[in-house]
Amino acid sequence: MEEIQELKDQVLEENRILEENRMKVGELNGKIVLLSMQNKTLSGLLKELGGELTVGPSSEQYISAFRLLLAIKEGTLRGKLSDGERYKLFSLFDLLYANYVTRLLDKAPLLTKRDLEICCFLKFGLTNEELARIFQTSSDSVTKAKGRLKGRLGISSQEDLNAFLRDF
Repeated sequence: MEEIQELKDQVLEENRILEENRMKVGELNGKIVLLSMQNKTLSGLLKELGGELTVGPSSEQYISAFRLLLAIKEGTLRGKLSDGERYKLFSLFDLLYANYVTRLLDKAPLLTKRDLEICCFLKFGLTNEELARIFQTSSDSVTKAKGRLKGRLGISSQEDLNAFLRDF
């Protein structure tokens, strides 16, 4: 009798797990349908604009840069940025914000890689805490770096660096 009860409990548990998995599969299928519809809509809009959807070497570079930005924003980035990662990010920001990095360097040619990173990340909306995590330093160090950056950009200490970069 005890064995039968144990088997019954085991079957009930397996049925519960099976039902949970069915629900998860249903949710995922719903998300797939939604994403497919969004993709169809975006593809249609792209065709209307005369563009085409291709993934080539440059597209892969931008996708990689977006993934890197997401890792930074989510706090899952491990270690410092490589030169290759910086290049991808700077290229992405130039693409998204009408030659943003190029314009910054035209305005202030002595900006360092770190300065450019700070400018890009601030434009993207990262906080001091997120910047500190990226640069593996303290929030106070980021504040000081932002103060030095203001000087290199030729803006007064009273001006808001975030607002300046957002509008730049």
